[in-house]
Amino acid sequence: MNVNSTDSSYTNASYSNKGVSGMMSGIDTESLVKSMLSGIQTKIDRKTQEQQQIEWKQEAYRDVIDKINSFQNKFFSLTSDTCIRSSSLFGSKSTESNSSAVSVSASSSAVVGERKIDVAQLATSTRIESAAVTSGVVTLGASTYDTSATVTLSVGDVSIDADLTGCTDDEAICNALNDALAAEDLSGSFALEDGKLSFTGADELKIDGNATGLKKLGLSKAVTATKGEDETDYSLTTGKLNAEAAAATTATLSLTLDGIKKEFTVSTGGIDDAFIADVKKAFGSGVTFTQTADGYALSTGAGRSLSVGGSKDALNMVGLEESTSTTVNTTASINSLSFAGGVTLDAESYAFSINGTEFTFDGTESVSDLMNKINDSEAGVTMSYNSMSNTFTMVSNTTGAGYDIDIQDDSGLFSALGFNSGAVKTEGQNAIVAVDGVVTERSNNSFTFDGLTVTLHDVTGDYTVGTDASGKQTLTANGATNAATISTTSNTEKIYNTVVDFVNGYNDLIKELNDMIHEKATYKDYAPLTEDQEDEMSEKEIEKWNEKSKEGLLHNDADISSFLRDMRSALYSVYGEDMLANFGIDTSTDYKDYGKLSIDSTKLKSAIETDAESIRKLFVGEDGLGARLNEICNNTASTSSGSPGSLVQLAGVEGKATEKNNTLTKRLDSIEERIEVLKALYETRKERYWNQFNAMETALANINSTSMYLSGMISG
Repeated sequence: MNVNSTDSSYTNASYSNKGVSGMMSGIDTESLVKSMLSGIQTKIDRKTQEQQQIEWKQEAYRDVIDKINSFQNKFFSLTSDTCIRSSSLFGSKSTESNSSAVSVSASSSAVVGERKIDVAQLATSTRIESAAVTSGVVTLGASTYDTSATVTLSVGDVSIDADLTGCTDDEAICNALNDALAAEDLSGSFALEDGKLSFTGADELKIDGNATGLKKLGLSKAVTATKGEDETDYSLTTGKLNAEAAAATTATLSLTLDGIKKEFTVSTGGIDDAFIADVKKAFGSGVTFTQTADGYALSTGAGRSLSVGGSKDALNMVGLEESTSTTVNTTASINSLSFAGGVTLDAESYAFSINGTEFTFDGTESVSDLMNKINDSEAGVTMSYNSMSNTFTMVSNTTGAGYDIDIQDDSGLFSALGFNSGAVKTEGQNAIVAVDGVVTERSNNSFTFDGLTVTLHDVTGDYTVGTDASGKQTLTANGATNAATISTTSNTEKIYNTVVDFVNGYNDLIKELNDMIHEKATYKDYAPLTEDQEDEMSEKEIEKWNEKSKEGLLHNDADISSFLRDMRSALYSVYGEDMLANFGIDTSTDYKDYGKLSIDSTKLKSAIETDAESIRKLFVGEDGLGARLNEICNNTASTSSGSPGSLVQLAGVEGKATEKNNTLTKRLDSIEERIEVLKALYETRKERYWNQFNAMETALANINSTSMYLSGMISG
């Protein structure tokens, strides 16, 4: 009997799951082997616990690095609005305007004081507004609906109509089409196949026709024959034939007024009193019918939009070939629209230029495509459509005088769009302002001078622009004005709030770090659990144990303690002739606060208002407090691969080169290697012990067999 262990991978067990131990000897082999391997297992457990503890410590260090860097980025990064080592913070200014006509913001270079600003004229863009683009009416005429069932067969340049109206079965349809081809001696023929028609011919064939004719062929639109793989004959297959298809007697027409869509029934007889009554009932006086020689003109009030749509049958029943509207359908193609005066466009393409930028536009593209192409170009203009006024507008993208809009177009496109003699052009103009009596012109309504950024929103009165004897411009007020007064002051509130925020941020940071290094080192009495230990505990017990296992991991940590000492030393030092305490920022008197700062608000505010320059010198500069604190943060937590901080060298940072190249990770790698060696030794010993016990069991089995044999011989 062979009782052995064949598991070659390390497990936390000394038994074999394929054998039965102690069959002959009665020995509990598994317990005995486990006891014999306990020394190695203990070493593995200790190394695994050490590994877990270091991983937890690495996580804790990385959390500290994140906290220090967050503090540093907020208060020492020159790109931060709350950077205490930036001159712009302590030189920040606030401004106020007593007029809604002018708004202003100040940089640190702005001069404290008041400025008076008169606005005589705003800067504007050159602007062209087209004449009304459409007639503003929808004309519905006599019905053009074709009640026959006609299809058109086009072969090359030859087209012939085939009337299928009287065809009452599939064969009749097939014969009618073949007869039409034969009448003009056109190539190809149709054949019936499973209720469909198939065509084969040497020349290309296109089938089109009215709605009823196409329905009889099982088609909804025109189709064209294609060549097969042999590139010889053309072929096509129709839909399922419907010989019983007949012309519709009624159809549904939709009218949409200002986005509200209603549907109405129309008949082959065209517009009648019932239709007019239904429309008036749906829209009231919103739609007006005016009888014309050919039908009716439908119109709406100014600024309103009416569109007519529906199937081809429905449109034909009111004399239309396609949907139409009182305003421009910007999604429709240029060539499908009707413009004021009945003008239509039918060119394949249109060439034009705007401000020297040349364009080529396809007649099948939409009005929106046209505007987008212009607006995205280098022409320097923006084109838009206003459905309320039914006009197009083109505006130069740059304000000020001299920015013209020059449209060169011989195709008639822009004339149809209303940019003709009826269009109104307004030239752009410069802003004219007087600052403390000095008159200037600007091409933009926002401009900067002396550290102030001024934005003009409205004029401040009626002025006459003139010149004095020296040729300089002057402004003369025509009556009372509302000139804007701009007041610029030091932004003491921002400086105060930022300094207070810095102190609070510092206090929060050192509290967290001091809590870590003064936390009782409970972890020494709560080693990380082994797998066997976890198997004997509940989830809640495991969670509480792990909390204790992590408690105090950074107790009295040298790097964090050094960082806190350096920060305290920097905050207590003298810079130039001043220190923080001179401005109301001092150390807490409670020793348990471990150097937290306290603020005398009255003293700090007074210092900022009366001596902001001294505070600036304290914080700003290469030898200032801000630079010193920033250096301390870098020495401890810099994530730079070239010069990592002490904690980063120790624990590394995820996503950086130091993630793998750091002291703790190297220790973890070394421990992992040792664990692998111990696991291999465990497996080797386990296999040897099992082989020895198996050999013993085999020997005992042989002895027992021999004994039984001899006993049988003697008794026999």
